[in-house]
Amino acid sequence: MSLYKTNGNDIAEIYKEISDCNERVVLIEPFLSVSSSPNDQWIIGRNGEINHLGMRAQICKEGMIHMGTISELHISDEESAHIKESSLKIVKKMRATGYIGVVGIDYIVSDEGVFPVENNARFNGSSYSLMIVERIEKLFYKIPVWKFIKVKTAPCSFIELKKRLKSSIFDGVKKQSIFPYNCDLLQKNGSFSVLLLADNMTQISELEHEVQTMEASKFAVI
Repeated sequence: MSLYKTNGNDIAEIYKEISDCNERVVLIEPFLSVSSSPNDQWIIGRNGEINHLGMRAQICKEGMIHMGTISELHISDEESAHIKESSLKIVKKMRATGYIGVVGIDYIVSDEGVFPVENNARFNGSSYSLMIVERIEKLFYKIPVWKFIKVKTAPCSFIELKKRLKSSIFDGVKKQSIFPYNCDLLQKNGSFSVLLLADNMTQISELEHEVQTMEASKFAVI
């Protein structure tokens, strides 16, 4: 249920945290130096058909906490093939047990090798991003690069959020834009998600900077 990182000197404190959460099984793994954390998504249809939804790069805080996803993934063709082959074995096994739906398998790419570390047998955070991008590309234009992040601002209505984003909000015309979604808690605590859409990574950085530094809205990436 939780992730804990230790350097060996805080075992007592971590043991108490685990005990307080009533967790009874602990998996201990080495914390490797990771160059990339790909998420490989698949879907198993009701008829058993398996389709590959794509592989994207995860953004993780301190190597553990998922903060977002970006479309550009910098791994070798060999690493990509290994991940896809491993995922297919996992997905076929899940199909054999009767599972239907989206599967997102997280990997780490390290000097020690490429390893699957988590199987998200559900809609993943980036699943919605993938579907939104696919829909936009069908209706409007091709999106070369995108990035999904979680954001928090002062609580407001969506109309107010639109005013704060001004000319950067997605309108179906400009390619460099911000697409807000998952806004159910926007009025309650200011939390929502955004898709940054652009032609290249420089524009993505500009959009992210705009989200982070907009003084009137007091945005902060979470």
